[in-house]
Amino acid sequence: MGCPSLSKVTFSASTTPLLTIKSNAFRNCVTLTSLVLSNALTTLEANAFAGCTLLRRLTIPSVITTVANDVFSNLGNLKEVYFMGLPPENIANAGLPADIKIRYSSEYAEDWEPVIASCGFTNAAVYDSGSDSGDGSGTVSGSLALTVTNVVVHYVTSSLPSDAVIPSEAAGIVNVIAEVNAGKAVAITADWAKQYPAFTATFGADFTKALTMQTGKCDGAGNPMLVWQDFVAGTDPTDPEDVFTASITFDRNTGDPVISWSPELSAAEAAKRVYKVLGKVKLTDAVWTEVNGNTADFNFFKVSVEMK
Repeated sequence: MGCPSLSKVTFSASTTPLLTIKSNAFRNCVTLTSLVLSNALTTLEANAFAGCTLLRRLTIPSVITTVANDVFSNLGNLKEVYFMGLPPENIANAGLPADIKIRYSSEYAEDWEPVIASCGFTNAAVYDSGSDSGDGSGTVSGSLALTVTNVVVHYVTSSLPSDAVIPSEAAGIVNVIAEVNAGKAVAITADWAKQYPAFTATFGADFTKALTMQTGKCDGAGNPMLVWQDFVAGTDPTDPEDVFTASITFDRNTGDPVISWSPELSAAEAAKRVYKVLGKVKLTDAVWTEVNGNTADFNFFKVSVEMK
């Protein structure tokens, strides 16, 4: 409560999952911009996130059944709340203003409609129909595994589990992905492998063959990754934890999305590569558009890297 520098909170389900966030737990954390709630959480107690004035968007997992009084009160910059399941109990007293943008699944429309009427919410609609489909969220639930269509995914943001795949219809649950590409032939010398002592023991002495071997790493859809992709990404092929990742934060002053990636290579190495940040308003849009300082125009992002 009242932490002056806490900017990101991510809860994920585990073998001993967190079920309740207690009263005042994160009250007045005024620099908190990213909040990810787990798919095990069922209860938010009173004032749990009250006064977190930089939160702009929230995704409420389907398993949350109860929100106590003023959980979301005094969130002056909150614009959108996505509910993945049934209306939580006591939603009328959770501190959400009447004009807040609320989106809910059409699967639960019959349950939401009387709640919306009784609470007086004036900007509520289903998130998966008409023009509201995919009007995305700045947070991730990390709890859904849906089918990917026409999206190449190599590594997803760490907010999602490693076996997750990107949904074919945006539901406010995915914010940024990263991919490693080979737009043209990639020249890789054997000197690159010499910096990794375990390279030969792992992939064998035939360097050319080794470049197309699987590293044991997988992309967001579970497909195996190959050694050459580590060269392009600037990651260690012998380290299963060293992967190319993208992340999203929000500018403290403007609230605009800020996209970054890891690893950030030396200037000399980065100059050999092309990094692109691309965006979509909806994941179902046909193409990705290159982002040039206008991140606020998009809801979903992709960072790609390839050699020049």
